[in-house]
Amino acid sequence: YMIREAVQLNKNGPYFSAIGNFAELGYPTFRWQAAWTTTLRTGNWTHSGVINMRSGYLDQEVTAEVLDGAGNVTGTEDIRVKVPEHLTFDWQSSWALRKDMQLTVGAINVFDTKPPLSISNGGLGRGQQFGFDDRFYDSRGRMFYANFSYKF
Repeated sequence: YMIREAVQLNKNGPYFSAIGNFAELGYPTFRWQAAWTTTLRTGNWTHSGVINMRSGYLDQEVTAEVLDGAGNVTGTEDIRVKVPEHLTFDWQSSWALRKDMQLTVGAINVFDTKPPLSISNGGLGRGQQFGFDDRFYDSRGRMFYANFSYKF
């Protein structure tokens, strides 16, 4: 939980806060950011679940073109979108075949949650993705993985 933030861009200048706001600083600071992990061990099995959460924020102001019914540009409008909070769930299961061998399978973003809409097109350290902020969200969707380990 971010209690407060004060960033000064110029000596003796005003202080800014990016908590819940993509404003002068070129990035938002999330008020809430959490990962809750729980693990169940039973016999040779270990199951883990993780809930990842980030609070929402007010996106960067952008200028959008206003279109009429025929698709012709009739003007522009400055808009800011509220980027909603984002939750994902990850799962992993491991099976200890013997003391020296283990098989692990899992899924990241089990429910295939899409990243929240962000229409900003710039920002500090921002990549080339449009429609979401790739600094904070993964566009790959649900991913599966497996791992086999052998200790000798």
